[in-house]
Amino acid sequence: MQGYIEKYLLDPIIYGTGYNIVNTVFYALLLGLLVYYTIKLFEKLELKLDIYFFSYYLFYIFIGSGLRVLRDYEVITSNLFKTPGIYIIIYVILVVSILIGIYLNRIINFKYHYFPLFVGILISLFTSFKLIELGLNFLPFFKSLIISGLIVAIVFIVLRKLEFEFINEKFNLGIIKAHMFDASATYLGISFYGLTAQHVLPNAIISATHPSAMFPLKLCVILPVLYYLDKSEKGMMRDVLKVIILTLGLAPGLRDIILIMAG
Repeated sequence: MQGYIEKYLLDPIIYGTGYNIVNTVFYALLLGLLVYYTIKLFEKLELKLDIYFFSYYLFYIFIGSGLRVLRDYEVITSNLFKTPGIYIIIYVILVVSILIGIYLNRIINFKYHYFPLFVGILISLFTSFKLIELGLNFLPFFKSLIISGLIVAIVFIVLRKLEFEFINEKFNLGIIKAHMFDASATYLGISFYGLTAQHVLPNAIISATHPSAMFPLKLCVILPVLYYLDKSEKGMMRDVLKVIILTLGLAPGLRDIILIMAG
């Protein structure tokens, strides 16, 4: 059993060999548990996933992606900063900072989001300075923005014409933008910068077709999911699931584009 764990779970982290069926399923189950307990925690805290939440949450997505790239370039050497360890670390920091912010709010009437925002900005500055030291070329970033922006505009126009109301929701549009940004970073990275897809399903599809297949692949998954969530789910369950979906697009997209920029 120990050899099985080392081969399929630990070795891919230590040696950077990517994903396989076993660790993909394991991480999916781990994510499911994380989502479940996050929903329960946020409901207990009566936390609203509003503009104040996103004022600090996006910093933590950047931190996770940025620190992961610093590990790729061995600026940071600990394997804890590889996937999935880096995202567990960021999750713990995020939750602890939220809890401290809520505690401060209750004892001194201090708006809770200021504390996680302060922590997020502080770590983001450290991460940014370290990344800048690698020497970043921002052209691929702008290329990715342009490609993803054009595709999102087309999707928006088509779905508006077809009278799908969920496309008018700003949060939904932001999620689609995040995943198209991820798809464009994957497309650029594989087509022009020598990167490879590490996840099992995308790697299989790209190998059989073309890196541009990531765009329709993601749309075929994301659009029905968003439509279903708006029709069937309400409250904290829907909001947390949308935040997770946003993160699953934006975090790897940022990591890939920063890798390209630093390459």
